[in-house]
Amino acid sequence: MRSSPTKRCVRAILCSCLLPVSVALAAGDVSFDSTLPAHTRCTVEIAILRPTQSAVGMKEVEIRAEKIGKMTAKELEHYLRKHVAPIVIGPGGIPYLLDHQHLARALLQAHAGKALYAEVKENWSKLSELEFWARMKEHDWVYLRDETGRPLLDPTGLPRTIGTMRDDPYRSLAWLAREKDGYSQTESPYADFHWADFFRARVNLGDGTNAFDEATLEAVKVAHSPEAKGLPGYIAPTDRTSR
Repeated sequence: MRSSPTKRCVRAILCSCLLPVSVALAAGDVSFDSTLPAHTRCTVEIAILRPTQSAVGMKEVEIRAEKIGKMTAKELEHYLRKHVAPIVIGPGGIPYLLDHQHLARALLQAHAGKALYAEVKENWSKLSELEFWARMKEHDWVYLRDETGRPLLDPTGLPRTIGTMRDDPYRSLAWLAREKDGYSQTESPYADFHWADFFRARVNLGDGTNAFDEATLEAVKVAHSPEAKGLPGYIAPTDRTSR
């Protein structure tokens, strides 16, 4: 039996309303909420994210911002979906960014977006501040050193926004050296910062126009020295020549 034109019209309207919602949820575009459980995908405003490290390498940020600025809207959407940011929800429902701080800062600098795709690793919003930071340290999800490599007394010394994170030029140097096969990318937490501290004591980074170019060449050399053997992603000279 055929349905009436009125019923078919109502059915079409309902389908058109429901379909975008289900597609959006399947794609993980749920807006951030402090009650979201672990493993939830969402979108989160960069403005409300708290850093878990003091600094970024601004040279790296500038390079990434320039790259992002040349992307079309479709390319940027694809890029952001490939770089889902891990977050932890802390006391008071505050989202803490565990990785992709450089991406977040580059988006702000390029005026290309105000939000990231994110995945909630843990929801610890019910913990006290003391319990929360103890858990963060246990998981190695916080890096308590400033932009010069000196230890921070406690997490209160961390910046409160992505936009106020300070510049560690040696963090940029570490990234540039990795891009030149100075060492391998690794899942080890804050590996680039450990390399930054290694280079800080061994490579002179001047302030001239070609300062980073010259320092990167030197950094790649010392990265393959026996001194660096214990660092994450170390590439032995013999391994490098076989690449």
